Amino acid sequence: MKKIVLFLVILLVLCGCSKENMAKVEDVTCNEEKEILKDSTAMLIDVRSKEEFDEGHLKNAINIAYDQIVSVLDTYGTIDFNTPIVVYCKSGARSSAAAEALLKAGYKKIYNLGAMSNCEG
Repeated sequence: MKKIVLFLVILLVLCGCSKENMAKVEDVTCNEEKEILKDSTAMLIDVRSKEEFDEGHLKNAINIAYDQIVSVLDTYGTIDFNTPIVVYCKSGARSSAAAEALLKAGYKKIYNLGAMSNCEG
């Protein structure tokens, strides 16, 4: 009986540690981004500079520079790690960096829209 219990405990630990259960950044299209943002808790974050943001941005986006995103969200203190967060920038490089930083900080639902131009038109 002890062997069966030990086996079940080991099996549960291994299943809990599988890569399938780990959070990851998901690349999304403009249509997928719109579906995600139907969740009232979801955030759309433009990770470009303030100057770039002021020149134009996607509707309902907030601006947080990619290299400050984790510290700024931490200052809010009330953002749940399961909050859906969609990030974008000009070409996709900064949004990728921001998404990875959020993932490392413990956020679980990170979506990378990539370039802002993916949703312009």
